[in-house]
Amino acid sequence: MKHYNILYSVVAHEKIECVYNLYENILKFHPGLSVAMIVHANPRLYEQRDEIPCHENLIWHPVPTVKERFTSKIFLGHLENFRYVGGRHLQKGEEMSFDFFCTLASNCMFVRPIVFERIAENTPILAPRAGGYRLPDPERWMYKEFIKNVKLNEIFKQIGMEICVITHEGAYFRKNVMDSMSVFCEGWGINESIFVHDTIPAEEIILPSLEKFLTGGKIGKRYCGWIPGIKEEDVRTVIETGTCKLLSGHYNNILKIPRDMENPMRKMVNELQVEEIPQI
Repeated sequence: MKHYNILYSVVAHEKIECVYNLYENILKFHPGLSVAMIVHANPRLYEQRDEIPCHENLIWHPVPTVKERFTSKIFLGHLENFRYVGGRHLQKGEEMSFDFFCTLASNCMFVRPIVFERIAENTPILAPRAGGYRLPDPERWMYKEFIKNVKLNEIFKQIGMEICVITHEGAYFRKNVMDSMSVFCEGWGINESIFVHDTIPAEEIILPSLEKFLTGGKIGKRYCGWIPGIKEEDVRTVIETGTCKLLSGHYNNILKIPRDMENPMRKMVNELQVEEIPQI
């Protein structure tokens, strides 16, 4: 059985060359670690997969689906990725195990090498606990949209689960937490049929809400920083220090870079020599 330190899950809808660039980027910034990446693509992107090199650690979910923002598609794509590599659908001899499962978008890029010990220390352990149903900010649009899904909201009430909103890129989950998340969603019918009329980014609500419920009220650090209107000087600062003013001093080693192979920031990251990046 193959074992990986980290399995990266990517839900992608465009730019096959950037998907492969992310895979190369992951390998480059994980020296000494065993990593793999699974892609849940839309149909057109899936058809283009033969245009890039084939690697055993670059896995394609075999059932592509149309991806749309502010729907359940991204959340379900990550969940289906986990279930596929978790052993349900792999052939005998292809089974794999892994320590951590991390969700990314196809415009993510590592700009600093990962520190595995930091991931292990900051990723919550499995310790299910119902902290009580709560909407932290009832006036926030995501919460308003969420409670329109009466069936889903009722599940959260029955369990006594707090509804959380936080980005999903750069989120690491222990495998047993993801196992429990998968079982929970299957048991309670949290699948495509329950999201029929939703206009919410389910990955930013369901993932952190279940994470908090399954880890005793904790949410792990997100390592991807989103910088609106990101510029080259922002990327340089994060490469050198792990943060920048627009990230409010929070450590990040992943940034969102435009999906364009000719973009100067993408070129800058691709040209980085990992051993020359200052340690923190």
